[in-house]
Formats: sequence, structure tokens, C-alpha cells
Amino acid sequence: MKKKLISLLLAALLVAALLPVSAFAEPAVVVYALGSGDTVATLCQKHGVDYKQYRELLMALNTISNENEFANMAVGSHIVIPVSANAAASLANLGRAGVIPGSAGTGASAPVSAPAGVGQAKDIVWGDAISCYVVSYTVKSGDTIINLYKSRNLDYKTFSNLILKLNKLSNFNNLKVGQTLLLPVTNLTGNDNVVYTIMSHTMKSGETVYGIVNGGYGMNYNANLDMLKTINAKDDLTRIKVGETLNIAVSGLIHPSTLQQK
Repeated sequence: MKKKLISLLLAALLVAALLPVSAFAEPAVVVYALGSGDTVATLCQKHGVDYKQYRELLMALNTISNENEFANMAVGSHIVIPVSANAAASLANLGRAGVIPGSAGTGASAPVSAPAGVGQAKDIVWGDAISCYVVSYTVKSGDTIINLYKSRNLDYKTFSNLILKLNKLSNFNNLKVGQTLLLPVTNLTGNDNVVYTIMSHTMKSGETVYGIVNGGYGMNYNANLDMLKTINAKDDLTRIKVGETLNIAVSGLIHPSTLQQK
């Protein structure tokens, strides 16, 4: 069973999850499939969210550039709404800080983008889990891989091979100030730019890697082949057997709340 995503995997949830993960006992937004007679304003009203006050935020959360697009959404279209007035206010504050792409406010650097075509998923296979996140990090004076992971209470050895392959490094020595690294992590901070979410899929009888990537996630298999080989540490993906894990890099951040069946 698949769970439909909106645009870049609910870019709105990327924003919500940029806060410390532990802060989210509940998701910051809810996703509705529009029913007959539904409007964005009435859905906002259900959650105590003032549509007029948060109009720009709602447009940013739904990657809409013209407000009139809300009125033209077909029945069955998906819409992202903050779960409460407090959630809307928090997200709006992030917007003013420049964190939410397309919302009011400037000043924050744009999130690092994945290479074109890599990880651009349209769906998620139901039952798949989040393995880890890959964040971008700009090296500062005195940084070491060991200390970067220690600051997150993580052991870099867990990810050592993947770190080397993602960054095309032969070793962890001689990091250069200003160098951008891709770091796989299992926890996030409020300053993280998430480039990929690594999903894990348990292969079942009759499934193929091509079918899961191309059909299950709606991704271009060939465009993602190099990344698939890297994160699965296999040059021959046909060797992933039934019961084994297939890792899939999805562009942007998927918050765990998007994987909960509604």
C-alpha cells in the first residue's frame, strides 16, 4: 500500500521537522484529501487556524504561488494544514526566519538541494521505515568527523563507510574549512539542512529493486542508480534478496508522522 506525498514529500513537514525531533510528540501539520464542499478556510477553521492571518504560510506549506490555486483544487487533492493556532504561529515564525521556502521572511541560507532527479519521489511504499537522514554540513575550523558525531551522541563508526562513499573520501583526515559534507544521522537539530531521508524497504517475494524504486516510489531508477549503489554498498542491486533491506534515498525530509496511517 502506498501513501501519496505532496510535491517534494510534503515540504511543509520538512520545515516542521527542522526543530529538534524530541519536540514533536504530535505532528505540526495534518494532511487532508479535499472532499466535496471543503475549502482551505473551512479546514483551517476546524483547527482554530485563521486563514487570513496565515495565508502566506498556507501557500508556502502547499507550494502554491497564487492564492487562487486553492479555489481550483479538485476533490481528492491533498492539502496541508497546521494542526493548531500554536502550530501555525510556530511555523510562521520559522517562515519569518527564512526557513520555510516561499514564505515571508529572508535571511536563512537555502537548504542544500539533491542532484537533479535524484530522490525525487512521488510516493512512499506503505510499511517502509526511516533508516536515517543525510544532512549537509559546512566544515569549520577544528572540526573532525569524530567530534561532529559525538556532539549528536552518535558513534561515527556506525556510518563510517557511508560517510566516505557519500563524500567520495578516502579517509577522514584533512577536512577543509568551508568544505560541504553529507552526514548520515539518526537525530536532527534545529540547524540541520536535510538533503535526503534514507528509507528502508524489506524485499518481498516477487519484488525487484527496479519495481520498488520506479513503481513504488515513483522515482527514475536510472537517475538514482549511483545513489542506490552507494547507500546499499552493492554494485549489483539484483543481489538484494527476499528478506533483505533495500535502502532508498528520498530528496528532502520525511517526518515520521507522514508514515502513520490516518
